[in-house]
Amino acid sequence: MRKNNYFINNMSPSAHIFLVRNIFHHHNEKKERQTIEKMKRNVRNVSITLDTLGKAVAAPQTSMGTQTSLEPTRNLAGTTPDRETFLCDIQPQRSCWGLKPSPPQKNMLKYVLDPKRNPDETIIRTQFTKVQQVTLQRRDFLTLGLARELEATIANCCFQIITQIAQSQQNDVYAVDCYVVPTWLPPHCPDTSSFPNDLANKDFVLIPIWKPGHYMLCVLKLRERHILFLDSLFHKHPEASVGFGDQRYIQICSDLAQRIIPGEWTVIYSKDLKGLPRQKDGNACGIFMLMYALYIVLGADFDFTTADMDTIRTWWCLLLLSGHSIGTEKEK
Repeated sequence: MRKNNYFINNMSPSAHIFLVRNIFHHHNEKKERQTIEKMKRNVRNVSITLDTLGKAVAAPQTSMGTQTSLEPTRNLAGTTPDRETFLCDIQPQRSCWGLKPSPPQKNMLKYVLDPKRNPDETIIRTQFTKVQQVTLQRRDFLTLGLARELEATIANCCFQIITQIAQSQQNDVYAVDCYVVPTWLPPHCPDTSSFPNDLANKDFVLIPIWKPGHYMLCVLKLRERHILFLDSLFHKHPEASVGFGDQRYIQICSDLAQRIIPGEWTVIYSKDLKGLPRQKDGNACGIFMLMYALYIVLGADFDFTTADMDTIRTWWCLLLLSGHSIGTEKEK
């Protein structure tokens, strides 16, 4: 195709598009087979395949050579392998995210989080929305699993997991795209055209806020009309009495709350929340943001600290690498 496009260029537009997409399809299938073979060579005693969404799924091999399904629920949150029970069993507590990975999961993590391997290698493809498929590369997982600043694409996928966990436990949550929020800064304003029509009827709206080098979180609790501004470094912002790293977003999110549900709202800052975990150092602000969101939407008391970040990073990687789709079964 790169050598001679003459015959393609002489086709009708519809035939041209069909043939080019067909070429790309076969090319991608070849790359997938190569990736699977490479992973098999590096992860012993584990069978690796792609599911219907192109996600890498691992299953340990028995001594008889047959496969038994790898049940992430058994090591992450429970004992039953079906997806709905898996999501219902996820709880924001140490007994859930603090469990040690199984040997096959350790092998998978060792391969995925190896910084010496190709950072552009596709690890999983997952259905992010009904119309959008997201490809997560090793470089994305390295920002989640290692002590690095979280990348926005994989952060979006983690927020989708949070919304699905909340939905399975009777909480309706909407998470704003991490890439969209910075476009709200002046002279612009939030574009709500992409928001769901029933936004005012949801329980929570999660707004991930990023400024260069630091993540924060705004949570709109719509039923209670509370606005939470959470910053894991709130104790290190003496210049701001409210303890929030970017004052511009306070007004932006407050105005957005009024557009969703006009009326009186109660503003709550990090310093007002008793027992809110603090980030002491490093670049774990993105992980704190995810954990704040998970604990708040499920109404749990915070029981993690900055010392738990390595364990929590591993847990989030396993949630994404498990055979469970981020989207709903209907979306599959």
